Amino acid sequence: MVDSDPEKMQEIDKASPSESNDSDTSDESSSDEEVDMKEEDMELMMKLEADLEANPSLYDTHIQYIDLLRRCRVHARLRSARESMASCFPLSEQLWMDWLQDETEQGRKHGSMQAEDLIRIAALYDKATQDYLSTNIWCSYIEHLMSHDADVAAGTAEGAKRMRSVCESALTAAGLHVSEGGRLW
Repeated sequence: MVDSDPEKMQEIDKASPSESNDSDTSDESSSDEEVDMKEEDMELMMKLEADLEANPSLYDTHIQYIDLLRRCRVHARLRSARESMASCFPLSEQLWMDWLQDETEQGRKHGSMQAEDLIRIAALYDKATQDYLSTNIWCSYIEHLMSHDADVAAGTAEGAKRMRSVCESALTAAGLHVSEGGRLW
């Protein structure tokens, strides 16, 4: 149930992590943020939530809701909205790239990424690469590993094994893509 009072909405988003995944504590980092929404954005958010509750198969409504949450920086609800849409529809490359970018930014908000952030984001990349064939997503995954995985950056045996596994998966999935596969080689 959505409370229509903007001040209560701010308290809800600040105090509680995403309702969709009680075991995922990574939303707690986003709960420190102050949510500042205009009245018309609040009303639109409540309307879109009601529409999606009544009919979760409204693709354009999911897109509008995610765009609104992203624009208003309501991270506690944004992940839940994206997971809800992903359970109903395959996501486009742009939706996946936006989600991955937002999660990466949230993960490095406190400096370097924590181990649980790396695991969560790697799982998200795995979902993205299974959901949508995109050399952009694969390249982003490889770049993410090189930039944020300490084992990969240090050149440890475990890091090399992880990097090799992701690169082999990328080549197997998209290496023969006619126009874009060369980016992975």
